[in-house]
Amino acid sequence: MQLRSIFLALPLICSLPACAQEAAPKATASPAAAAQPTLAPQATPDRPPDVITYQFGLIRKGPRWTPERTPETQKIQEGHMANINRLAEAGSLVAAGPVEAAEASDLRGIFVFKGVSRDEARKLADSDPAVQAGRLRLEFLDFVGTAGIGRRYREERAKAGAAFKDEMVQYQLVLFKPGRHLQAGEASENATLGQLRRSWMESLLKQGQVLLAGPFTGGGAYTGLFVMNAGSREAAEALIKEDPTVKTNRAAYEVHGWWVARGVVD
Repeated sequence: MQLRSIFLALPLICSLPACAQEAAPKATASPAAAAQPTLAPQATPDRPPDVITYQFGLIRKGPRWTPERTPETQKIQEGHMANINRLAEAGSLVAAGPVEAAEASDLRGIFVFKGVSRDEARKLADSDPAVQAGRLRLEFLDFVGTAGIGRRYREERAKAGAAFKDEMVQYQLVLFKPGRHLQAGEASENATLGQLRRSWMESLLKQGQVLLAGPFTGGGAYTGLFVMNAGSREAAEALIKEDPTVKTNRAAYEVHGWWVARGVVD
């Protein structure tokens, strides 16, 4: 998905106020802009054509969620899976999978919709029997990322036909959010921190540990994400702790295990 070129080509790559100053020296960056971990949130003439906006759905426990397995919950789960397949076949749902959430989180899974508005994505999600039953609810965020999410999976599935079988793999989903010390600092300080962050990010890319990355735009609790191939949640967290914006408490994060079909984000 040409992730390296997306990382390094865009003017707001480092996510700090300094990045905005580099792209437009007289602009004043807001603290909210500082928390975005990777890509430019708005289209520009320099923005590569393979960067698009997705509807990124955080699937959370609903008001009627229970951990018990009963014939009723099993029927709802079967309907949930059938609906996922239906949306994927229609082409609007390009990524989906359950999450092994960190403690105290109500996160249960991820939906990624392509080519639809926020309202359209919500209507599609509302067709899910688990959502209709109140066992699940969705929180949507505008995610800016490479246009190739799910492309290799769909191509391999089409090529194999009836012989195709999903292979689920677990990656580490890192959700970034504003840190305790998020603020627009001095230009020289931000420039130094931005350079450090670019070097850190390029190191992760060279090691093949980041598969997908980009900002959430339009507000909300989260500012961006990484999908990492770090081997474990603990290994991913150790890498994220080296992020200069995390080390300076300008950004905070959550790390969750995300199960997704091979070929969707790799």
